[in-house]
Amino acid sequence: MSSPVSGPSRFDWDQKSEAWIYRRTEETLFNVLETELEKLCGTPIKLG
Repeated sequence: MSSPVSGPSRFDWDQKSEAWIYRRTEETLFNVLETELEKLCGTPIKLG
């Protein structure tokens, strides 16, 4: 993913948790997107 907020990140599919995980922080793609969209929009965002 290339984000205007946090820059480039590589997410890997984790079979066990069935989620895309950023290995450096162990954060899920959904969590990263929710956090960054909230910063940009100024309102809480809940995906999925």
